[in-house]
Amino acid sequence: MSELSYEAVRSLHAINQWTDIIEANITGTQKTAYKVRKPKFSLANKTMTGSATGGALRPPGAPPDVIIPSASLVIDDVTPEMKQGDIIGSTQDTHLAINGVGYFIVVESMDMDPILRQEAMFTRDGEFHWDEKGFMRTQNGLFVATRRFPPFKPERDAIAAAVVAGTDSYDNYYMNRDRVAFAGVPPVFPPDIDYNGLVDANQVGLCRVPYDGGLEYSKFGTTYLQEALSSGRPVYFNTGDPTTHEIIVKKSLETSNSSMTEHIPMLSMASKMFAAVSKIIAVYNSTVDDMNGLIR
Repeated sequence: MSELSYEAVRSLHAINQWTDIIEANITGTQKTAYKVRKPKFSLANKTMTGSATGGALRPPGAPPDVIIPSASLVIDDVTPEMKQGDIIGSTQDTHLAINGVGYFIVVESMDMDPILRQEAMFTRDGEFHWDEKGFMRTQNGLFVATRRFPPFKPERDAIAAAVVAGTDSYDNYYMNRDRVAFAGVPPVFPPDIDYNGLVDANQVGLCRVPYDGGLEYSKFGTTYLQEALSSGRPVYFNTGDPTTHEIIVKKSLETSNSSMTEHIPMLSMASKMFAAVSKIIAVYNSTVDDMNGLIR
């Protein structure tokens, strides 16, 4: 009986996590380029050993171990669903949308060595603007990176067209020098912007990562992702050929791929499951109280 209560508590914890994910997805319906998060549920297993010693020390003829599914529900993982949101028009020249997979690259500070910069974050939220010094910035002040951004050498004025994840070779890359042109950009640009890998008037960098699930939320919110240890280095790629590669769409923004009509009923279901499992725990506690009363 005590094991049933333990498994019910574990299930309650998983349902509580699920509720948090659903609420985040509901909030994300109003965010530019938000990607819905989906949990992966599983049942915890327990092993009944076939002998007192078990494992490799099991005596000859002893029955094998038996793995029995547990009654508790757990969340193994939470992964983003990278399905593209709708692309809608905007009146702002610096509002950009990615038609295809990939991310814009943004950094928190420009005061660091561009080769050693490790604080790169990834976003599909292209709601950018020019600051008073001529830098392209996000809504919360992050700097938008160009195609010269590391790990490629600063003098390499292009993105690889068919790079393999993990490669360190800078040779045999298809170089494309097309630009994302802007009209009416600020007239003043510090001379070293281009070298340092930050956007001046006409370059915007994109990247892919080997594993989207290896990205996690950053301190800047759910639409600004950072690289987790398991994802590997970013993979940069060509953005100049719309027939074979992703393109940047000007005066446009990508909507969230999260839907109220999907997640409101899901939240109701999670609430009912929470109430049902709570009832199991309440019945167990009541039974324990009755048993303690009989013992006394």
